[in-house]
Amino acid sequence: MRALPDFLVIGAQKCGTTWLHECLARHPRIAMPAGKDGGFFCYRATRTDKALADYAAQYPQAPETGNVRGESTAAYFWTASGSKWDRKPEGFETAIPERVRATLGADTRLLLCLRNPVDRAVSAWFHHVRQGDLSPETPLLEAGGYAGLIDMGFYARHLRNWLRAYPRENFCVLIMEDDIARMPAEAMRRVYRFLGVNEGFLPPRLGVPIYAGSARRRTCEGIHATMDASSERLIIDADTLHQLAETYREDVQELEGLLGRDVRRIWGF
Repeated sequence: MRALPDFLVIGAQKCGTTWLHECLARHPRIAMPAGKDGGFFCYRATRTDKALADYAAQYPQAPETGNVRGESTAAYFWTASGSKWDRKPEGFETAIPERVRATLGADTRLLLCLRNPVDRAVSAWFHHVRQGDLSPETPLLEAGGYAGLIDMGFYARHLRNWLRAYPRENFCVLIMEDDIARMPAEAMRRVYRFLGVNEGFLPPRLGVPIYAGSARRRTCEGIHATMDASSERLIIDADTLHQLAETYREDVQELEGLLGRDVRRIWGF
């Protein structure tokens, strides 16, 4: 029998998934690939026996009793939202949740990190500008169709698609501003308990961000940031932030019902 993951970190991008991956990889009872964001389920080209064998080769064939295997790809959460910004790359998988269930089974456990969708979109825009993928002259709202920049933030729409493949009890959801930022130790105890491994273990440097990101300052004019290794300043104006908040408002309200949690209060909606 192939060795395949017992759980997945499915996203969302720019919501603390790298931090979570590192905390999981340090646990002595959890086997994780050396790298993150391998994206096996993201592309239709990996629907082959050879690709599946290569994917399985990341894990030991006969783990010790009590061990679990996991994998992290933040783009797994990006499903078909139907929004005007839903523009996937060529060959991107159209039904990731259904493919995960068909490949890994109905008992797969799913970890999901979320943050204020406006802040997530801003963080993604800064990231792509720093990487050189987007010009700093391209406003965020104009670049919204690039790489899920805006579309990834429709959390309720994407979660609904996942809930068609898996019941709510298969998910453990962390809110970045509340669980990860304020209570990282309790967050990881909850995650380890959810995965059925020793929750008494806590990884070192638990409260230290993996990627601190650019220095940012929020004013009445918007969000100001300094480009890494340069003095160039980037600005997201207040009107853009307002338009993003209005874009996500209805989705955030629906997300509260799906999670049973007051995310509007946490995120200031």
